[in-house]
Amino acid sequence: MSKHDSATTPRVRPRDRKQRIEHAAATAFSRRGYHAVSMQDIADSVGISAPALYRHFPSKYALFVSAAMLLVDQLAVVTADAAELPLSTEDEGRVALGELIRVVTDLTIELRATSGIYKWEGRYLEQADRERLNAGFELNGDRFIAAHRSYRPDVDELERAYMALGTFAVFGSISAHDTILARPRLRALLTAAAWAVLNVDVSTYLSHISPSADSAGEGGPAGDGPAVQSSSVEGSTPAGSKAAASTAAGSTPPFSRREQLLEASVRLFGERGYNETTIEEIATEVDLTPSGVYRHFDGKHALLLAVYERATQWLYPHQTEVEGSPLSSVDLLRSLIHTYIEHSFRSPELMRVFFAEKGNLTPQELRGVQASQAASLQAWVDCLLDLRPELNAREATVLVHAALGLITDQLAILPRFDDEAMARLIAFTDALLGIGPADESPDAQ
Repeated sequence: MSKHDSATTPRVRPRDRKQRIEHAAATAFSRRGYHAVSMQDIADSVGISAPALYRHFPSKYALFVSAAMLLVDQLAVVTADAAELPLSTEDEGRVALGELIRVVTDLTIELRATSGIYKWEGRYLEQADRERLNAGFELNGDRFIAAHRSYRPDVDELERAYMALGTFAVFGSISAHDTILARPRLRALLTAAAWAVLNVDVSTYLSHISPSADSAGEGGPAGDGPAVQSSSVEGSTPAGSKAAASTAAGSTPPFSRREQLLEASVRLFGERGYNETTIEEIATEVDLTPSGVYRHFDGKHALLLAVYERATQWLYPHQTEVEGSPLSSVDLLRSLIHTYIEHSFRSPELMRVFFAEKGNLTPQELRGVQASQAASLQAWVDCLLDLRPELNAREATVLVHAALGLITDQLAILPRFDDEAMARLIAFTDALLGIGPADESPDAQ
């Protein structure tokens, strides 16, 4: 081909360019956050110019909405056939549930790099778009619940809804880490963990709660439980305890201005996001002028760093006591689980900020946070390896992430943080880690 021919031959636009753009955008938003990603970043990742990108999507927000719907739309497609299977008997329910688990597991693995977008970045969706996304998740959740109702008709409907939500948390947990496993083994681990949650006998754990024990006074407002959906987009602060409301930063009551500013930052960052919160708003929360904030912190980013420092001290202080512990591996792991849930209940807003705002840290700051998390994670992994020698370190890491992801996801939908909620989360966590009394998975292969 001559130079002239090469110059005049029109470039062929890929037929799936729009889908490539959506996938690249979902990956970028999931990993770096909505505000940290530009249209030029996405254009560069696809290999096109920014003007070409705008021919497909008129704005960054329009692309964000399309990317956010990517997972939920595909979930609806892949679960459609399973939703049509007969559900007249327990065996038919088991078959339908197994098919739902299979297709959702495969899709989640395929979209692993993108599926984290709904978990934290969905709060930036406008109300109508958030409702549309939640409706899509609700459809998929209802399909699981219908199959599970046929499979285990004796289960309380509220507990069934929590089980469905927990199962989707297991699937979505792989978006929070980069542990590499061969696809067949990753599929088998997620499948077994999903079955474990769906098979757990929560009543065994709830029966240990004293009838007079009621920590609702320290929990959120009473409610009827979660909406029947596979996940909900973060758009408002979950109900918290009085302790969480007054010590959202994981501290003692904030008598000092510094503590008041830290508490206000946690609350506002959790509700609106770091990028949507201004120094002026933080100052107003504690009756200061903006200049008054700078007497305590160098700026908004310094406040964010202080929040992360507090979160690290608050969420992982017990890890320093792990080495040399006289407890057996199972007792130590149960202690780690209980303490993590307890700390999460005491400061759900802090948990939200900790996991949602990492995209606003510098690489060096992020490495420090990840080092603290890694030390905490390793304590869980070491215990699990002692208890389940058939696992290798990567497999144990995947299961620990699934447990932590389940706890974090359930925080957003619990109507109250009380002994019942604690018992339920321990039941789910024990089951998926394989250390509790849950039945063997019928299809975990």
